[in-house]
Formats: sequence, C-alpha cells, structure tokens
Amino acid sequence: MSAAGRATPPARPSGGAAAADPVAALIDVLREERAALAGDDPARLPQIAARKGELLQACEVFVARADAARRRALKPRIAEARRLNDENALMLTPRLHAIRARLAFLSRGNSVSFYGPDGLAQSSFGRVRRGVAA
Repeated sequence: MSAAGRATPPARPSGGAAAADPVAALIDVLREERAALAGDDPARLPQIAARKGELLQACEVFVARADAARRRALKPRIAEARRLNDENALMLTPRLHAIRARLAFLSRGNSVSFYGPDGLAQSSFGRVRRGVAA
C-alpha cells in the first residue's frame, strides 16, 4: 500500500516479457491505463503513458520483423490494443475538456472586473463602461 492508502501497482517485468511479445505487454498496459482512468488515479498516468510509448515503439519493430504468417496472427491482438486505446481516449476526453476549461478561466484572470472608487467597473486594462449610454 502507498502512503495515500492506494494499492501499489505490481512491478512490471523489465524488458524480457515485453521483448518477447510487446503486443501482449501493450494490451496489459492499456488495461492498467483504463484502471487508472476509471479509478481517478491520475498520478499513475504519466508512468503508464511513458511505458505505453516504449511498447508502441517495440510493437512497431516487432511487427516489422515478423513474417507474413506472424503478422496475420497478430492482427486480432493489434485490433484489441487499438480498441482499448480508443476506449481509454474516450475516458480521457472529459478530463481534457475540464482541464482546458480551468486553464481558460485562469488565463482570463487579468480581465476580471472590479468596481473603482468612482463606481465604474474597472479591469486591469482600465475603466469599463457598462450599461446604457445617455
């Protein structure tokens, strides 16, 4: 258990298992990513994303070196990996929208209006006239 009370993720095998079958390792990482997204554990996502990137490169080399029969055999597992990745992206989209909305709000911080001593609205850009012009 980690200090925050969450279960510590299992240690990943280094190199060997992923080198033997990076497609299977990628599917495992995509499932781990889904669990992190579903469990609101964003602290693990950067590590998972780094591992996913490594495995995607390894898969590219693995498939490029495979003969035609092996490539045909890999197609269903590659399709599964693509499906899992797409589903994870759909889970991530609402988070990205929320983060972008917060960033937009924070970036508008300089244009927040306040009222000056004369009762007119002011922003960091100067006086702002509001209401109906006489």
